[in-house]
This record gives sequence, structure tokens and C-alpha cells, in this order.
Amino acid sequence: MDFIVTVSQQITLSSLVLSKENDTMLINGVYDLSSIKAVAYYSNDSSKEVAAVWSATNGGFISADKFTAPATEGVYILEARYSEGADTKTAGFSLLVTKPVTYEGIILMPQTGTIEVSSTYDLSLIKAWALYSNFTTREVGVTWSVNTGEGFLSGNIYTAPAATGYYPVKAVYSENGVSHESAFVVSVINSKPVPAVQAQFISENTIRLVFSENITISNFDPSKILLNSTALTSADTIEIRPELSLSTAHLRLAADLTSAEQIEGIVAANGKGLQLLAGNGIKSASGIEAVTASAIDIAKDTVAPPAPDSATLSKLMFSNGQSFILALDTIQYAELSQLEFYVGLTAPDSSSMPNAYEMLSVKGHAKGDIIMSEFTVFSGGSIYYRFKDRAGNLSGWSAYGVIPAPPAAENLTWTNARRAFKVSSTAVAKEGDRIFVYYSNASTPMKFKASSSAAPAGGFAPYETVVVSDTIIEAGSTIMYSIMSPLNVESQVVSDGVIPAPPTELTGHMRLRHDLPNYGLANISDTTSVTLLNDLRVIIEALPSSSTTGYAILGRILKGTVIGMGSTPSAGSYSTLESKDANGLNEYSDIGGLLKLSYVTPGTAPADGNESEFVTSVPGNGVPGPVPVENIALQTDGMSIKIVNSAFGYEGDVIKVFEVTPAGETIYKGSTEPAPAGGFASGAVLTFTDTPITSTNTPAFAMKSKDQNEGKKTKKTPTAAAPENK
Repeated sequence: MDFIVTVSQQITLSSLVLSKENDTMLINGVYDLSSIKAVAYYSNDSSKEVAAVWSATNGGFISADKFTAPATEGVYILEARYSEGADTKTAGFSLLVTKPVTYEGIILMPQTGTIEVSSTYDLSLIKAWALYSNFTTREVGVTWSVNTGEGFLSGNIYTAPAATGYYPVKAVYSENGVSHESAFVVSVINSKPVPAVQAQFISENTIRLVFSENITISNFDPSKILLNSTALTSADTIEIRPELSLSTAHLRLAADLTSAEQIEGIVAANGKGLQLLAGNGIKSASGIEAVTASAIDIAKDTVAPPAPDSATLSKLMFSNGQSFILALDTIQYAELSQLEFYVGLTAPDSSSMPNAYEMLSVKGHAKGDIIMSEFTVFSGGSIYYRFKDRAGNLSGWSAYGVIPAPPAAENLTWTNARRAFKVSSTAVAKEGDRIFVYYSNASTPMKFKASSSAAPAGGFAPYETVVVSDTIIEAGSTIMYSIMSPLNVESQVVSDGVIPAPPTELTGHMRLRHDLPNYGLANISDTTSVTLLNDLRVIIEALPSSSTTGYAILGRILKGTVIGMGSTPSAGSYSTLESKDANGLNEYSDIGGLLKLSYVTPGTAPADGNESEFVTSVPGNGVPGPVPVENIALQTDGMSIKIVNSAFGYEGDVIKVFEVTPAGETIYKGSTEPAPAGGFASGAVLTFTDTPITSTNTPAFAMKSKDQNEGKKTKKTPTAAAPENK
């Protein structure tokens, strides 16, 4: 038998390889050696990860695969050993042991810069690097700050102060609780000229400052302005006047300067003058603050005040009638001035002398102030105003309105009865005009009474009554009128006669009666005849329930007419201008009213003649309205009437009955008995005569009141009533 013998070569450990050959660590630190893999390689090219045994060769010590470095920097060699059988292999591992890296400071690039006073620098353009103990660097962001008074920061923008010099801007960077700072040094220079300034008074409390270039004002500090060596206060203000120029400012003082200072100016000497100190807040457009090395002169006031503007002029009233100029509202002058006025047909110039002026003592007026007075009355021309300031400078003249023509006196009359004026057949005034009413008498010089409202388009219309007051003007006074234009410029005043006294002698005597064929005013007195001292106007004042409002004129009885006892005026005694005709009054057709009498100065037109206040006959002023003929039925006997439909009238009323012939003649037939309490009751039959009304005639009726006044006569077509059962 044959045998095959296989001889195997012995597998041996050939090497030990580590996953890392070197590393670094800090002194006194601990390094975990288990993080390093050890791989054994064999002679048959196989390998496997094995657990090596570590040892320190030149320092430090190892415990449980943890190497603790010594306190000394250096390179420390560790040896990894692995044994298998009789074979042992080693591998070396080196550790660089160093001290910790620390943050040591910062470097800025650039480290300096140069800018103008009050200008800015963008700090974001500066780079900052942190320095470390291992001589490495890193770019970092820093925090900036400045000392008080050395400029200010807004984000990364630094604004230099107004003064030149070197100013550090500090940069700080912190890392791991360690902070270091450095400084960027700003050189602040002033290469631009300081704005020059000139000062001049332009009013009693205002100084005009004119600079050599445009300026701005920010954070104005008045304490940095010295006037006569005294600092201004917060009550003093300044403003740029762009309407003049951007290089002009007005410094307005809370207190007035003296008249001499304004007129003569102030010379800079002996503590006098104006000085601008640093920090005042006035700067040129390039940012340079306006300062003066010392006080400067203030020139005298040669600047004319502004001319009166329309806003001021609209608050003035020029009164020819009262010879004054009145403040209609609060007026504020631009400066201490006197207002002057001029009247002329042509525009005045600077050499024209004013007609009047106020005292130089005010800066304006309160509502109701009389600004100037007692000047001559003017018949026409335009009104001009100007200001004259304390230094004698004159503004230009400002025109404001034309003196209107006065109203034609013959077109107006006054009525005390209505507290109004009345217009004749011609319109008076223009749209917007007002009529001013004045009066005078032996004890009262000319005095203003009242003003109308503004006239509508076309003026006050013909025959219009315009109420202007709630009180009368004393009888015997002369009435006067003027026109006040919409611009409050008044015409001359014209007189229009005397206001008569009221007809008080007629009180209690007069009643309205049918004095066939007329309707007239009767004197019911049986002891007194009267002679009219003026024309007598007869009026009915409408009741509140009437469709008519105000007053209805029945007519006018002529001056000198005698009204005898128990009689009426004779034929021809009535004015045809207001009456029915020369023989009688108009009848009143509304539901009733009150009888009023007034004296009127004789004239030739309905509106002519001033009128007294009313008098009334007390008792006797109640005037009944027309009889409601639809409520009356003439009975078949022709001598009685029946009240139908509804009751009417008042206690004491009497129904007067007439018949009217086909030819128009009116015949009085008789009267009923007075009505009982409650008036004439529906269904009542009333006898009025013992002779019947002719069947061919038309019955007519009029009411006579308990006050003995008779109302309008009203006709009714006869309608027979059913016979009465008796």
C-alpha cells in the first residue's frame, strides 16, 4: 500500500499594524488608546484585529488603555505589543503634547483715519483679526464705542464732533470669556471755512441773520447765542426763511429791545453785540457750525414791515358814520407798528400823507377795538392801509374797498311800528351790502341803531320791509342811513326826516265801521273830536292762526282830517296810495286780527313817510274776520237767518245784515242780538229786521266784534231754509 504524506508550512505572525501612527494632545491630558485599532498580519497573508498591550517609552503613563500626558511639551512614543505563541510583534505610536492655544489680542486695519468736523466715517470698512498663542489669526467682528463728547455712533457710522482733534474709537472682541480691545484713532480736521454772518434788526424783537452760505438748524441751543453778553433762553427761537433764501434766518426774541437799539442798531463793543458760540446748532450745508470769534454788530432796522394782507384787512371796518376804524376780530401785527389809512381817487405813493393813523403802541387789536377815530367824513374814493414800524419804516399801501355811494334817502323810510326800514319803488343797495341805521335828537348825537342783513342779489327789493332791530327809535329823532359794503367800507350817512310820535290821542276812540257805501275808521267817542297830526295808517296785525303773516294795511287817512264825535272821516279824506279810494279803507279778508294805528309823515308814494310805533284801542283792537256765509241760511220770511252746518263766532259778536241791489247799492237791514257764550250755536234762528230783504237783492253779512270793530262784508246767494216749527 502506498502512502501520501503532505507536509504543511507553519503559519507565523509576521507584523503588527496600527490604524493611526501619530496624533496631538494637550499637556496633562488623557488620550484614549482604545480608539486605535491594532491588526496582526500572518505569513499566509491573513490578518485579524487583535488587542495590543500599550506601554509608554519616554514619559507619561498608561492605565487601562488611557495615556496621561506629562506636564511637559514634547513628542512621546508609545509602543503597542502583541504576542502569539513564540512570536511577538510591536508597533510605535507618537503623540505631540502641547500647551492649550489662547486668545491673546486684536489687530485693526487700518488703525487711523482722517475726516472733517461733524462728518461721518463708516467703521464697517475697518477689518479686525484676533491673535492666538500659537501665532495664528482669525478675522472677527468687533463692538465699537466712543467716549462722551468725542463724537457719537449710530450702528457702524461714527459722527465726528464739531471740534478738531484726535478721537479714539474703541473696538472690543470677546472669546471664551476673554476680552481684548484696540482703538481706531480718528483725526478730526476742519478744512472748510466757518460761515460768516451779518445781523440786522427788522423789528422790535427780531434780528435777521444772513450767512455767507446756505445753512441748516438742528438741535438749536439758544444758550450758545449771546446778545449783549447775555445768553438767550428757550423762549427765544430761530427759523430759516426760505422765502428770502436758505442762507437767511430770523432770530425772534421773547422780549422787545429798546426803541433806540432798533432805530440806531448795536455796535459790538463793551459787552454789546451778538455772538454765536460753538454748539449753537446752526451749520452750513457742508456741516461747519456757524460761530463768531467775538461779538458782531447788529445793524439798525431799515426793513419795511410787510404791507397789510387781505386776512388783516378783512377784519377792519371803515365807518364813515361813526368816524372810526373798528377791529371786527382779533388782529395780530407782524411787528410793533401803527396802522395808517388814506382815502383817494388815485393810488397813494410812499410820500402820500395818511388821512389818519393810530398811536404807535400795539402789536395788534382785540375784537371790538376802535383802532382810530374822529377823522373827516369821506364822500368817495378807495381805501388804502399801510404800516409804519417803530423805526419809521413804511410798508407799501394796500387797497381794500371803495367807499360806496350812500342810499337815496327818498327810497327808504323808517317804521318804528315794525322796527324796520321800508323800500320804495326802487331797489336799494347791491348784493352783499348792508344798510346801517343811525338816529339823532336833541339829547343824543348821531348814534348807530342797527344793521340789516346782507342784501340778496339785486339788492333790497321794491316795497320790501327789512327788520333790523327789536326796539324802537325815540320819537322826534332824525333817521339816517348808510351803505356798508361787503368789504366793510361805509358810505356817507344821509338823513331822511324825523320819526313822528305815535297817535296816542286816538287810543280808545277808534273802531272799524261800515259807513255805507264805504268802510272807514269811526270815532266812537261822544265827547272828543280829533284832528290828525300826521297821516294816520290803519293796519290789521294778523292773528297767529291767520294765513296772512305780519301786517295788512287797510289804508291811510290824510293829515289834518277831523274825525268828529261818533262819525267817520268825510269823503275825500283817505289817501288813494294805500286806501280803497279817497272815501274809504280796504276790507280785511283774513280770519281776524288786531287793529293798529300809527302816524306817518305825509308823502307821495306808499313807502314815503317815516312811521311811528303802533298804538291800539284798548279795549277795541280785536277785528273779526269775514262771516262764514256757508253757515248762514236766510229764512223764507226774509227777516231772519238760521245758523247751519256748525257754530261760529264769540260771545258778544253781532251779525250785521245788508242787502245789495243789482245796481250795486248796499243797504243796511239790521243786526242780530249779541252771541251768547260759545258764539252762535248751530240751529239757532236769529231775527235781524222787521222788513224783509227784497227777493231780487243779494244778502250780505259782516261780523261786529264785542270790541265794536266790524269785519269784511260778504255776500251770499239766498237759499231758503225750512220753516221753523213753533
